[in-house]
Amino acid sequence: MVISEVALAVLALVGATLFLKSFERARAVDPGFSPDGVALAQFDFSTAGYDAQQTDIFCRRLRERMEQLPGVTAVSYDDSVPLGFNGGNWETLDVEGYVPGPNENMKIYRDLVSPGYFDSMKTPLVEGRDFDWHDDHTALAVMIVNQEFARRFLTNSSAIGHKVYGWGEWFTIVGVAKDSKYHLCY
Repeated sequence: MVISEVALAVLALVGATLFLKSFERARAVDPGFSPDGVALAQFDFSTAGYDAQQTDIFCRRLRERMEQLPGVTAVSYDDSVPLGFNGGNWETLDVEGYVPGPNENMKIYRDLVSPGYFDSMKTPLVEGRDFDWHDDHTALAVMIVNQEFARRFLTNSSAIGHKVYGWGEWFTIVGVAKDSKYHLCY
């Protein structure tokens, strides 16, 4: 009985040590954004019957009101939570000038963000510009990609101005953001 208890205690100690080492390694990883001082809230507009335009109006009004609160330095929104556990939004893309290899998976994780999102999350843009409020449904469709996207699909050239087809339309790349950890695999 004593030998079994000692063996279980040693096993628990080894397990706890491995857990702590893994936790410390995970804390040491640079996510590519700063979570310090960031508050998150999640809304599901589809359950309220909102369409895309109604959602946009609500988010803009909420942003305007939150920007007036004391201590708030930046407000932005997106359709996913960084390092969240949701399944994500995967889309098949066609990158102008890029020929996929045989059986190459062209499904790419995408995220819809508001102007100022990269500044709010302290994710630097390494090339080009951020979104602005003129980038709406009446304007030319634009996107910001990360460094890994640019390395993978647009080698040896600037990403700015390249075209990407997805979601039923062509987008023009206007910016490149620093790589960040965004999607948890489980």
